[in-house]
Amino acid sequence: LKMFARVTESLFGKPKKKVSLDNLKALYTTMLDNLTITEENKELIVETLRSIAEIVIWGDQNEPAVFEFFMEKDLLRIFEHVLLCDAGAFVNTQVLQTLSILLENIGEESSLWYLLSNNHINAIIAHKFDHTDEELLAYYISFLKTLSLKLNENTIHFFLNEYLVTFPLFSEATVFFDHRDSMVRTAVRTLTLKIFAVNSPTVRDFLRERAPTYLSLVARSVARQSLELSAAATAAAKSTTSAAGIAAGATASSVADGLVDSLQYVRDVLDLRVDFLSETLRHLCVECVFLPLFVQSLAPDAMPGFTVTGFPSALAATPSSIEADTPFKATLAPDSSDTATSVPDGSVQVSGRPATPPAAAGGDDPLVTSDTASHTAALEALSSPAAAADDASAHAPPAAAPDAKVSHGSPPRAGGSQSSSPLLSSVACYLLAQVFSIIDDPWIVHALSSVLLTGSSPAEVHPRILTPSGPAAPLTPATDFGRRFHDAIIADLTASEDERVGCAAALLLAITSNREVSPDLLVAAKILPSSAEAAAALRLPDIALGVAHLAAANSFRLSTLLLALALLRRATTPPGPVSSDGEPLCLLGDQAKQLRTIFTEAKSRMRDLHQSFLSEQDLFLDQFEEEYRRFRVPASRNLISSNAVLLPGPALSTALPFEYRHHTAPSEATRRVLLTYLLLRLASGEDRDALPLCKPATPLAAQATIQITSDAIPCTLYTKNAQGVLQQARRLMLLDHWRALLVESDPQRASHGIVRYLFSLTSFELATDISNLRALIITIPTQALTLRLVFDDHLRCALVRQNLDRGRLQLRTAKLLELTTLFA
Repeated sequence: LKMFARVTESLFGKPKKKVSLDNLKALYTTMLDNLTITEENKELIVETLRSIAEIVIWGDQNEPAVFEFFMEKDLLRIFEHVLLCDAGAFVNTQVLQTLSILLENIGEESSLWYLLSNNHINAIIAHKFDHTDEELLAYYISFLKTLSLKLNENTIHFFLNEYLVTFPLFSEATVFFDHRDSMVRTAVRTLTLKIFAVNSPTVRDFLRERAPTYLSLVARSVARQSLELSAAATAAAKSTTSAAGIAAGATASSVADGLVDSLQYVRDVLDLRVDFLSETLRHLCVECVFLPLFVQSLAPDAMPGFTVTGFPSALAATPSSIEADTPFKATLAPDSSDTATSVPDGSVQVSGRPATPPAAAGGDDPLVTSDTASHTAALEALSSPAAAADDASAHAPPAAAPDAKVSHGSPPRAGGSQSSSPLLSSVACYLLAQVFSIIDDPWIVHALSSVLLTGSSPAEVHPRILTPSGPAAPLTPATDFGRRFHDAIIADLTASEDERVGCAAALLLAITSNREVSPDLLVAAKILPSSAEAAAALRLPDIALGVAHLAAANSFRLSTLLLALALLRRATTPPGPVSSDGEPLCLLGDQAKQLRTIFTEAKSRMRDLHQSFLSEQDLFLDQFEEEYRRFRVPASRNLISSNAVLLPGPALSTALPFEYRHHTAPSEATRRVLLTYLLLRLASGEDRDALPLCKPATPLAAQATIQITSDAIPCTLYTKNAQGVLQQARRLMLLDHWRALLVESDPQRASHGIVRYLFSLTSFELATDISNLRALIITIPTQALTLRLVFDDHLRCALVRQNLDRGRLQLRTAKLLELTTLFA
């Protein structure tokens, strides 16, 4: 030990305190003595870096001389030198961690400015780290994210060199925009949003030149993920075993979550209201992803004037090829009579027109305006093979067998086939539902809703997207396009496959719920009625009722029934506020009769179920009351956003919520019948007064004041507070026909008390405290509460126990009688 102490003194000297200027000087000397890094001194370097960070942070808050020494000796230059020595991930990780700690904890603005000056930070950002090391990459991304938090109009000049036009923080971070790790992707997107939000002319000039390329990669990523999702959904449908189906379903769910994150990022960029970024992103999303991929997949033959370069039919089976050398462009052709022809490089172009963006044509093209410069650059970047991400293979699911048959998706339609569609129709509906649910940009919403609901051609919609003053008025249906996309959605809604029906219902529900969709457009497309009376003449409510009928009969999942009822509520309500999910549907005429018929059939199934439990009526009562207590109608937004509606039943994990799974076990089948009855009871307004069973004559709640009767029995209540401390208080026990109450005497009113606890006589568990004959232990599972009551003598304790048991038996008998009467 003495020898070790002498070696330590020779290296660090003998400072009086660990956190002091003298110690910092000693650490500085140690760094100078070890500029050549070897295996022997790596640990010493790492410990020295940790100590330097600790002392500098302390000095920034307590001793200015410490940070002055840090600046005088230019320790950041030494940090940079350590990285250049290529000492390995162990040392590099510590350098990044030290810098992150300094940046997070330095409070003085002048100290922060020094850390960011002299270009050391930019050099460290641009250093070529080994990004295959996951731990090192995590620290590097954390370092970049910490820097982005310091980014504002006053510090931007430390990061952006306007003479050399370099911005390492942006250029190095965007390399990881589509990394396989979701935490890395989130950090990069947060950083870019922070950069986009900086209101500086220098930053805006830089972004005008560089952001279109990055945004094109974002759009390309959304397109690639969409193809991966379609391939995964196809694999799930083709799976011959349950394990393979669940594995494919898990892959599809993971890809769908990533896609939703990407769409939310698009929304966040649009919400910044940076004009040139919004314009570029709108064009990329609408022209290169939403219209050619999502919309065209619904009816591949419905847009002969809108073709996509780089989406041959083979891409449906190999989604990763979008990351290969495939050009990725969209071509608008106002004349719908043109025909699409193949060209030798595998792309597609319109006959007589090159497959290039319309803005690149110049001349008298009406689509070329002064606002499309960045859009043109982005399309060129998007079509560049170099724009492909490096890790596409990491995202792509295994390709399905080519000879397998797909059991879902759009059936062949006139003039086209499913094989010519880039995506399955169910996937296209799901993705469009997410777009309408997440994105509320008026230009994008107007473009998609106009094409989907009126059949307007993209050539008509495209100029309106460029209008800076806002979306144009609703378009009139074009005779050459008709309502093919609308009819394709309705065709999916009337299909026999659960996933197609659920996704189509989710899409229509998302369209009608988006506040930027024109109400006049919805009425003109016969999606919403102009008045409550006009709903009887619409086709959509009848279709929704048909879906609800099949779902109630167990042909579809419970989630499909929920979507059908939500869509029915929306499709029978004129534009404006919609009644809450907890209120009955306002249907008229034949539609009201159909709903009552569906409810009657569901009640009949409940009657059969009740008959099957004749020998176990107590069990049936417990399950019925438990389902009624937990019953809640999920919000429409949650139904739309769930990716479980996209997958067939065999591909769904048992870990998913109950309403999204098919039910084969007897216990699950029983629960399905119960929930179906409760849902239809709520929607139809029938049996509203029948539940809950045996309602108390006088509703009561905690903290209510009641009159104390002569049969109240005093006791001492023992409970534990939130900190686990045992507390006691004097209370009075009261019982009626429905519940037990623990009351505290009201000091201001004689013969009155304040209700502190109350519970139903059928919702508690009773036990005797064997250590005390005067004590009872009452457990209330529904409230996660345990009460210990100690009475004045054992006779009162026995009396309360007897009354509780008798009251519980009488109440259960009354409830069983009401249940039998309800389903008789």
